[in-house]
Amino acid sequence: MFREPLSSITIFSFICLSSFSNKAFSEKISFNRDIRPILSNKCFFCHGPSEKSRKAKLRLDVEEDAFREKDDIAAFVRNSLEDSEAWHRINSDDPDEVMPPPEFKKELTEVEINTIKSWIEQGAKWEGHWAFIPVNKSEEPKTDMPQWVRNPIDSFVLETLKKNDLQPSLEADRRTLLIRLYFDL
Repeated sequence: MFREPLSSITIFSFICLSSFSNKAFSEKISFNRDIRPILSNKCFFCHGPSEKSRKAKLRLDVEEDAFREKDDIAAFVRNSLEDSEAWHRINSDDPDEVMPPPEFKKELTEVEINTIKSWIEQGAKWEGHWAFIPVNKSEEPKTDMPQWVRNPIDSFVLETLKKNDLQPSLEADRRTLLIRLYFDL
């Protein structure tokens, strides 16, 4: 069977997804990029915007509620795992206390737990919804392969490849590119 090499965009997408597990340990955690998706997938059903399904009158989709103290307890306390009730619940062995509850069948992965831990330790910086944050232009990374760069996106692809100890593939010939286009369409 004829098998085509992956395109640079496909490789870049794979690298971004596979390097997520390293983010929690190597760089600053972003609420919108790293934490909001975890809370949305695992917590918002019981602690989100819907009043009908909300438990314990706790909203984790609103900054004020996520950090509000109620009876000397707050879900999240900046820079303090010890004082963050959510952290205790995430790591609890008691099935009546652990979050998310076992019957919900949305257990947090080790990567997600470590990401939340790093976020709290880094100060639990909250960010507004990405749609309401002004776009900042990223500076194009410098590369040691300027002959490979045809547009600014290539510089970002090369930077990510380099972080993962990978090299770009050789440029495909015209026939191969047409075959790839055919299969994509």
